[in-house]
Amino acid sequence: MKKSLLFVSALIGAAAGMVLSAGAAETTVEEVLSKSSEASATMDHALADATFDVDINLDIPDAGANFSITGNGEMPMGFTLDPLMIGEEGTFNINAVGTTAAVNVSLYMITEDDGSIGMYVKTDTDDEPGEWSYQAVDADDASELTSLIKEQAGKLNLADTPLTFTLDDEMTDVNGFSCYVLRSAMTIDDLINLLKYTGEMVGEPISDEDLSDISEIKDYLAGFVMNLEIDVNAETYQAQRAHLDLDGSDWSFVEAILPSAMDMTDEEGNPMDVSLAVNSLYLDIVYDYESEVSINLPDDAAAAKVAGGETIDADDAEGAIGQILNGIGG
Repeated sequence: MKKSLLFVSALIGAAAGMVLSAGAAETTVEEVLSKSSEASATMDHALADATFDVDINLDIPDAGANFSITGNGEMPMGFTLDPLMIGEEGTFNINAVGTTAAVNVSLYMITEDDGSIGMYVKTDTDDEPGEWSYQAVDADDASELTSLIKEQAGKLNLADTPLTFTLDDEMTDVNGFSCYVLRSAMTIDDLINLLKYTGEMVGEPISDEDLSDISEIKDYLAGFVMNLEIDVNAETYQAQRAHLDLDGSDWSFVEAILPSAMDMTDEEGNPMDVSLAVNSLYLDIVYDYESEVSINLPDDAAAAKVAGGETIDADDAEGAIGQILNGIGG
């Protein structure tokens, strides 16, 4: 798919706090969602703390094997729109088949004094410290990119999407803020329609080839459900929390294709029976709009700029920023 489509999809997940709102208890879902565009137009900075958890068990009785995959992580993020600045410091821990790995990811996008944008990335693992990489976007492309982000963020309005939302009767509390709860249970058809909507919104419809690729796997994902919960501040109309999980999904399609995908056959060449249990699989994001946001590039990252790096255009930067935002959007 084209980079603009991926970029806006990333924004939908990562900047949910820009576009969601809630009114009085007696309002309808349609009224609640329509107010989101008003909140998004005035938002110019935020902090976001994203956490995820994974707990999956795979049992292969024919082979007398049982595998566990667990993981968790946290990625605090801050961003401002004027000037355009993004900073992330993430930690991820994965344990698979008795092997543990820890990864630290640092991502920064800095608007420089001359109007250009510097993009800095570093990845560290348990046994291998990383080095900062640097890419630059010149001032003209940076101005184009900043305008695009502001324009697309202002367009995001979930009231116009093909998703169906419900509003809980009971309120909840998020860090002391009284919030209403919006929910949407998305099937694979809903996700495909959302991708179509996003492409049309940015003037880059999904191609027939992309739709054909999606159709090939659609039947396998018939039991897939993505549950979206948005806790929205009853006074400010901004999201205080966004939660995504796959609870209630039917994983039988994975159980059916794993034996052939992983060449799990018995002595007679027959596929082995497998049992998959997804105990936990979620992403949770808590937003803070009141605290001051200050994006400070680590001292050791500056050396990467001195050493020089690749100069990229607005289109390439768009894709890179999409990857950064995906760090907390899904």
